[in-house]
Amino acid sequence: MSDDKFPGYEVINSGCLQRIAEATEAMAKTHVQLQNDYNYMRESRDRYRTLYEKEAKRSAAFKGLVKRYKANKK
Repeated sequence: MSDDKFPGYEVINSGCLQRIAEATEAMAKTHVQLQNDYNYMRESRDRYRTLYEKEAKRSAAFKGLVKRYKANKK
């Protein structure tokens, strides 16, 4: 390879650094999306857990009423 066709180390280094910077930015975008998904899933889990606990209490109260009704009916 002749010296007039060789781009030079500075050009090669700057090109490599640009590719590394672009790859880092792409990873950061993915990381932010993963964080957003995690927060959404955690909020959904908490919301459904609250609904489940509320329904469990309602079910227990209803079972208590049925038991009390059967005891008073005898």
